[in-house]
Amino acid sequence: MTSSNHIEIEVKSLIDILINQTRELFKIDQFKDLIDEALRKDFVDGIDAIDKEIKPNVNFTIPRNAQRQLEGLYNYVEQNVQDAIDDVGRKLRQELQRGLQNQENKKQIIARVKRVFKDDKSVVNRLKTVIRTETNRANNTGRLEAMEQAQQSGIKLRKWLDVVPYQKDVSSPFCNTAAGANGKNSAMGKYGDPKKAIALDKYFIVKADNKTVRALAPPFHINCRTRLRTRRVK
Repeated sequence: MTSSNHIEIEVKSLIDILINQTRELFKIDQFKDLIDEALRKDFVDGIDAIDKEIKPNVNFTIPRNAQRQLEGLYNYVEQNVQDAIDDVGRKLRQELQRGLQNQENKKQIIARVKRVFKDDKSVVNRLKTVIRTETNRANNTGRLEAMEQAQQSGIKLRKWLDVVPYQKDVSSPFCNTAAGANGKNSAMGKYGDPKKAIALDKYFIVKADNKTVRALAPPFHINCRTRLRTRRVK
Protein backbone atom coordinates (compact mmCIF):
# COMPACT_ATOMS: atom_id res chain seq x y z
CA MET A 1 0.00 0.00 0.00
CA THR A 2 1.41 3.40 -0.96
CA SER A 3 2.02 6.27 1.46
CA SER A 4 -0.76 8.31 -0.14
CA ASN A 5 -3.22 5.45 0.41
CA HIS A 6 -2.23 5.30 4.07
CA ILE A 7 -2.84 9.05 4.40
CA GLU A 8 -6.21 8.74 2.67
CA ILE A 9 -7.37 5.96 5.01
CA GLU A 10 -6.10 7.87 8.05
CA VAL A 11 -7.86 11.10 7.07
CA LYS A 12 -11.12 9.30 6.24
CA SER A 13 -11.03 7.72 9.71
CA LEU A 14 -10.35 11.14 11.19
CA ILE A 15 -13.42 12.55 9.39
CA ASP A 16 -15.71 9.95 10.95
CA ILE A 17 -14.19 10.32 14.42
CA LEU A 18 -14.45 14.12 14.45
CA ILE A 19 -18.02 14.19 13.19
CA ASN A 20 -19.17 11.52 15.65
CA GLN A 21 -17.45 13.28 18.54
CA THR A 22 -19.01 16.60 17.53
CA ARG A 23 -22.47 15.06 17.56
CA GLU A 24 -21.78 13.41 20.92
CA LEU A 25 -20.40 16.63 22.44
CA PHE A 26 -23.46 18.66 21.51
CA LYS A 27 -26.08 15.94 21.93
CA ILE A 28 -29.34 17.68 22.78
CA ASP A 29 -30.14 15.20 25.58
CA GLN A 30 -27.31 16.68 27.63
CA PHE A 31 -28.99 20.09 27.58
CA LYS A 32 -32.64 19.04 27.94
CA ASP A 33 -33.02 19.70 31.66
CA LEU A 34 -31.10 22.98 31.49
CA ILE A 35 -33.13 24.21 28.52
CA ASP A 36 -36.42 23.17 30.13
CA GLU A 37 -35.47 24.94 33.35
CA ALA A 38 -34.39 28.13 31.55
CA LEU A 39 -37.58 28.32 29.48
CA ARG A 40 -39.83 27.63 32.48
CA LYS A 41 -37.99 30.17 34.64
CA ASP A 42 -38.36 32.91 32.04
CA PHE A 43 -42.04 32.07 31.57
CA VAL A 44 -42.65 32.46 35.32
CA ASP A 45 -40.46 35.58 35.44
CA GLY A 46 -42.69 37.07 32.75
CA ILE A 47 -45.79 36.44 34.86
CA ASP A 48 -44.06 37.97 37.90
CA ALA A 49 -43.03 41.04 35.89
CA ILE A 50 -46.65 41.83 35.00
CA ASP A 51 -47.75 41.13 38.57
CA LYS A 52 -45.31 43.80 39.78
CA GLU A 53 -46.19 46.17 36.95
CA ILE A 54 -49.95 46.38 37.46
CA LYS A 55 -50.26 45.06 41.05
CA PRO A 56 -53.65 43.43 40.48
CA ASN A 57 -55.61 41.52 43.08
CA VAL A 58 -55.27 38.42 40.97
CA ASN A 59 -53.85 35.05 41.94
CA PHE A 60 -51.99 34.24 38.77
CA THR A 61 -51.79 30.57 37.87
CA ILE A 62 -49.74 28.68 35.35
CA PRO A 63 -52.40 27.31 32.98
CA ARG A 64 -52.55 23.75 31.77
CA ASN A 65 -51.72 24.77 28.22
CA ALA A 66 -48.50 26.42 29.46
CA GLN A 67 -46.79 23.05 29.45
CA ARG A 68 -47.74 22.60 25.80
CA GLN A 69 -46.41 26.09 25.04
CA LEU A 70 -43.13 25.33 26.80
CA GLU A 71 -42.85 21.95 25.07
CA GLY A 72 -43.36 23.71 21.76
CA LEU A 73 -40.55 26.14 22.60
CA TYR A 74 -38.31 23.29 23.67
CA ASN A 75 -38.99 21.35 20.46
CA TYR A 76 -38.13 24.46 18.46
CA VAL A 77 -34.86 24.84 20.36
CA GLU A 78 -34.09 21.15 19.93
CA GLN A 79 -34.60 21.30 16.17
CA ASN A 80 -32.43 24.40 15.83
CA VAL A 81 -29.65 22.84 17.89
CA GLN A 82 -29.82 19.67 15.84
CA ASP A 83 -29.68 21.70 12.63
CA ALA A 84 -26.60 23.52 13.95
CA ILE A 85 -24.89 20.24 14.82
CA ASP A 86 -25.68 18.78 11.40
CA ASP A 87 -24.39 21.94 9.73
CA VAL A 88 -21.08 21.77 11.61
CA GLY A 89 -20.78 18.10 10.70
CA ARG A 90 -21.35 18.94 7.04
CA LYS A 91 -18.73 21.71 7.14
CA LEU A 92 -16.23 19.43 8.86
CA ARG A 93 -16.72 16.72 6.28
CA GLN A 94 -16.33 19.19 3.40
CA GLU A 95 -13.15 20.73 4.82
CA LEU A 96 -11.58 17.37 5.62
CA GLN A 97 -12.46 16.00 2.21
CA ARG A 98 -10.85 19.03 0.57
CA GLY A 99 -7.76 18.43 2.64
CA LEU A 100 -7.78 14.80 1.56
CA GLN A 101 -8.06 15.72 -2.10
CA ASN A 102 -5.18 18.19 -1.72
CA GLN A 103 -3.08 15.53 0.06
CA GLU A 104 -2.54 17.87 2.99
CA ASN A 105 -0.62 16.83 6.11
CA LYS A 106 -2.07 16.56 9.62
CA LYS A 107 -1.10 20.13 10.54
CA GLN A 108 -2.99 21.50 7.55
CA ILE A 109 -6.00 19.29 8.31
CA ILE A 110 -6.08 20.51 11.93
CA ALA A 111 -5.99 24.12 10.68
CA ARG A 112 -9.09 23.40 8.58
CA VAL A 113 -10.91 21.99 11.64
CA LYS A 114 -10.04 25.08 13.69
CA ARG A 115 -11.44 27.35 10.97
CA VAL A 116 -14.78 25.55 11.12
CA PHE A 117 -15.11 26.09 14.87
CA LYS A 118 -13.97 29.72 14.65
CA ASP A 119 -16.77 30.42 12.21
CA ASP A 120 -19.30 32.91 13.65
CA LYS A 121 -22.02 30.44 12.68
CA SER A 122 -20.47 27.57 14.64
CA VAL A 123 -22.65 25.28 16.69
CA VAL A 124 -21.73 27.05 19.96
CA ASN A 125 -22.71 30.51 18.71
CA ARG A 126 -25.87 29.22 17.09
CA LEU A 127 -26.81 27.47 20.32
CA LYS A 128 -26.36 30.71 22.27
CA THR A 129 -28.49 32.58 19.73
CA VAL A 130 -31.34 30.08 19.88
CA ILE A 131 -31.36 29.99 23.69
CA ARG A 132 -31.22 33.80 23.95
CA THR A 133 -34.11 34.22 21.51
CA GLU A 134 -36.33 31.50 22.93
CA THR A 135 -35.90 32.44 26.59
CA ASN A 136 -37.06 35.93 25.59
CA ARG A 137 -40.01 34.32 23.83
CA ALA A 138 -40.83 32.35 27.00
CA ASN A 139 -40.65 35.52 29.11
CA ASN A 140 -42.94 37.46 26.79
CA THR A 141 -45.33 34.51 26.57
CA GLY A 142 -45.55 34.53 30.38
CA ARG A 143 -46.18 38.29 30.33
CA LEU A 144 -49.02 37.93 27.82
CA GLU A 145 -50.51 35.06 29.83
CA ALA A 146 -50.55 37.20 32.98
CA MET A 147 -52.14 40.11 31.10
CA GLU A 148 -54.88 37.85 29.76
CA GLN A 149 -55.60 36.43 33.22
CA ALA A 150 -55.76 39.93 34.71
CA GLN A 151 -58.11 41.05 31.96
CA GLN A 152 -60.34 38.03 32.54
CA SER A 153 -60.65 39.17 36.16
CA GLY A 154 -62.06 42.50 34.98
CA ILE A 155 -58.91 44.63 34.68
CA LYS A 156 -58.80 46.41 31.31
CA LEU A 157 -55.35 46.30 29.75
CA ARG A 158 -53.54 47.08 26.54
CA LYS A 159 -50.02 46.07 25.47
CA TRP A 160 -47.04 47.95 24.09
CA LEU A 161 -43.37 47.23 23.38
CA ASP A 162 -40.33 48.12 25.45
CA VAL A 163 -37.50 48.26 22.91
CA VAL A 164 -33.84 48.19 24.03
CA PRO A 165 -32.01 51.44 23.11
CA TYR A 166 -30.11 51.38 19.85
CA GLN A 167 -26.75 49.60 19.81
CA LYS A 168 -24.60 49.51 16.69
CA ASP A 169 -24.26 46.06 15.08
CA VAL A 170 -26.76 44.66 17.61
CA SER A 171 -30.12 46.36 17.10
CA SER A 172 -32.45 45.19 14.35
CA PRO A 173 -34.51 47.42 12.03
CA PHE A 174 -37.51 45.26 12.95
CA CYS A 175 -37.39 46.72 16.46
CA ASN A 176 -35.34 49.91 16.63
CA THR A 177 -36.02 53.10 14.69
CA ALA A 178 -32.30 53.96 14.62
CA ALA A 179 -31.35 50.62 13.06
CA GLY A 180 -33.01 51.12 9.66
CA ALA A 181 -34.39 53.64 7.20
CA ASN A 182 -38.00 52.52 7.69
CA GLY A 183 -38.06 53.22 11.41
CA LYS A 184 -41.73 54.18 11.37
CA ASN A 185 -42.57 50.52 10.66
CA SER A 186 -40.37 49.19 13.48
CA ALA A 187 -41.53 47.98 16.88
CA MET A 188 -40.30 51.20 18.49
CA GLY A 189 -41.83 53.41 15.81
CA LYS A 190 -45.27 51.79 15.93
CA TYR A 191 -45.64 50.45 19.47
CA GLY A 192 -42.73 51.73 21.57
CA ASP A 193 -44.76 53.95 23.90
CA PRO A 194 -47.66 53.33 26.33
CA LYS A 195 -49.75 55.76 24.29
CA LYS A 196 -49.37 53.44 21.29
CA ALA A 197 -50.61 50.37 23.17
CA ILE A 198 -52.95 47.96 21.39
CA ALA A 199 -55.53 45.38 22.48
CA LEU A 200 -54.14 42.14 23.91
CA ASP A 201 -55.62 40.03 21.11
CA LYS A 202 -54.23 42.23 18.34
CA TYR A 203 -51.06 41.39 16.43
CA PHE A 204 -47.98 43.56 16.42
CA ILE A 205 -46.99 44.10 12.79
CA VAL A 206 -43.43 45.22 12.10
CA LYS A 207 -41.62 45.58 8.79
CA ALA A 208 -38.00 45.71 7.64
CA ASP A 209 -36.04 44.68 4.55
CA ASN A 210 -39.26 44.06 2.60
CA LYS A 211 -40.35 41.51 5.23
CA THR A 212 -43.33 41.68 7.56
CA VAL A 213 -43.55 39.98 10.93
CA ARG A 214 -46.88 39.51 12.75
CA ALA A 215 -46.88 38.32 16.37
CA LEU A 216 -48.88 38.65 19.57
CA ALA A 217 -45.61 39.18 21.45
CA PRO A 218 -41.87 39.40 20.76
CA PRO A 219 -39.41 38.15 19.59
CA PHE A 220 -39.63 39.51 16.05
CA HIS A 221 -36.18 38.32 14.93
CA ILE A 222 -33.24 36.28 16.20
CA ASN A 223 -31.54 37.77 19.27
CA CYS A 224 -34.58 40.03 19.78
CA ARG A 225 -34.47 41.74 23.19
CA THR A 226 -37.80 43.58 23.01
CA ARG A 227 -40.12 43.02 25.97
CA LEU A 228 -43.89 43.14 26.26
CA ARG A 229 -45.32 45.81 28.57
CA THR A 230 -48.85 46.72 29.59
CA ARG A 231 -50.93 49.65 30.74
CA ARG A 232 -54.36 49.91 32.33
CA VAL A 233 -57.20 51.57 30.50
CA LYS A 234 -60.50 52.87 31.82
